[in-house]
Amino acid sequence: MLGVEGKNIVDVNGDEINKIWLKHYDKGVREHIDYPEEPLFVSLESSAKKYPQKVAIDFLGRKISYKELNEMGDRVSNFLINEGVEKMTGLYWFYLIRHTT
Repeated sequence: MLGVEGKNIVDVNGDEINKIWLKHYDKGVREHIDYPEEPLFVSLESSAKKYPQKVAIDFLGRKISYKELNEMGDRVSNFLINEGVEKMTGLYWFYLIRHTT
């Protein structure tokens, strides 16, 4: 139950969660970071402009720069819009899951 014994997930307040993953963090990794309250795409676009060639994702040997990641996001967004998915409907992830499984 997400590290909170005897409670349903909908009844759990964020402060009650036993953050068991923290013990697996590498030394020096902060438990919490502050970030601006803005949509993810805004942060990504900003990072792509500031650091286009820097690595945004390094996963299993595949490295993707901020510029590439931003371009990928734009392609996905344009695809969904062309498919008739409206912005801010909350259906983006549902659409992706439904069409990739």
